[in-house]
Amino acid sequence: MSKPNITRHFRGGMEELKTADGITLYAYKSVLGQGTSPYLNTPWECFTTSTVERFLEYCYQGDYSPPKPAKLPLATPTSSVVDADGNAIGVFQTAAGHLPCCQLANRRAAPQGDHHLCCSCIAIQEDDTEEDEGSKYDGVDGSDTEYADDKDDSGPSRHPHGLDYFEVFFTHAELYILSQTQGQSLLAALCLNRLRTALEKAAKAPVRPRFPTNLSRLLSYAYEHNNVRLIDDNQAHDLQNLASSCAAMHIKDMKEECSSLMGRGGKMAEDLMKEVADRAISLDSVLEMEMEKMETEKMEMKEKMKKMETEWMEVEKKLEEVETEKTEMEKMLEKVETEKAEMKKKLKKK
Repeated sequence: MSKPNITRHFRGGMEELKTADGITLYAYKSVLGQGTSPYLNTPWECFTTSTVERFLEYCYQGDYSPPKPAKLPLATPTSSVVDADGNAIGVFQTAAGHLPCCQLANRRAAPQGDHHLCCSCIAIQEDDTEEDEGSKYDGVDGSDTEYADDKDDSGPSRHPHGLDYFEVFFTHAELYILSQTQGQSLLAALCLNRLRTALEKAAKAPVRPRFPTNLSRLLSYAYEHNNVRLIDDNQAHDLQNLASSCAAMHIKDMKEECSSLMGRGGKMAEDLMKEVADRAISLDSVLEMEMEKMETEKMEMKEKMKKMETEWMEVEKKLEEVETEKTEMEKMLEKVETEKAEMKKKLKKK
């Protein structure tokens, strides 16, 4: 992917971008105005620092560095905590330690020690670990190809518990929304393509409950997060349709999660029911086509068998005719032998 020429932007003024993490980033105003119809007052504080950084990376370089899936030794809930309303919340082992999974789609969770969680359940590190945050993208060229060190990483020899893709899902989804607010249609399309690829990779060998849980959290973000309200329904639909269709495709693994999500009602429940119904209808149609194909093949086989029986009967008839001719030939030979013997007797008498 070729990098854009951005030198023409360097003479313009700078703009402060305060992110959801309380960190301020700086960018040239003209660079931010490259989209077709960017929001005049973009709520940068609604987006995480890493997402805004990737957006700026795309603006300056024409591409962004996707995160790698997490390599965690544990992938299942280990205990539970109770929130302010008395509801149990799963606790997940992450690189940042035991952190509660935020069930509140539209407000920030309380800080947990040296880390805190945004409402997308992403563990965000403070400034003293900022170097580690940046280093995990080293060596990533931003392409859609498979990461060099991810190949066969879910195997028992290298990583027996597989890979956790939620941060990858969240990054592409949030960057998609930000790109839409800035009128960056090419970046939005790139985000969706990379999210689709990540979903396909994560579904190849899901380690339950990681894949269903992460896909469930992606659905919650795509439908219920406040950021979704920053874009129009058509733009949101593309992201929501990708997530809901993926859930329907993996409904066998997502039965519990889909049941819980549908219980919330609203557009998410409607879309999930529609996608599941469409998939059931599609599978039913495929089954009918397969049955019709099998029935056709059965009829063709019967016709072939009937033809073979007819041909065999004709062969048997010909064999009978040959046998009859053989019998007649034998009789004729006997007659000739008899006449020959009589001729010899007459010749002896003379």
